Amino acid sequence: MWVEVKREPDIAAAQKWKDTFERASVPARILPAAERIDATDVSEYRVLVSAERVHVVNEILRKML
Repeated sequence: MWVEVKREPDIAAAQKWKDTFERASVPARILPAAERIDATDVSEYRVLVSAERVHVVNEILRKML
């Protein structure tokens, strides 16, 4: 199961978070925030991580923010 941990306004920012989490061995995904996928209308992206590793992400975010 996947859990949303961040929302970012652009794909580059979402990719940076995904890379950060994956460096800590946390599987991550990026999905458009909108239900309807239309490449010209995407204004926000969700960063999701494996539910089993949310505690690791929370620790990363606590240290970074």
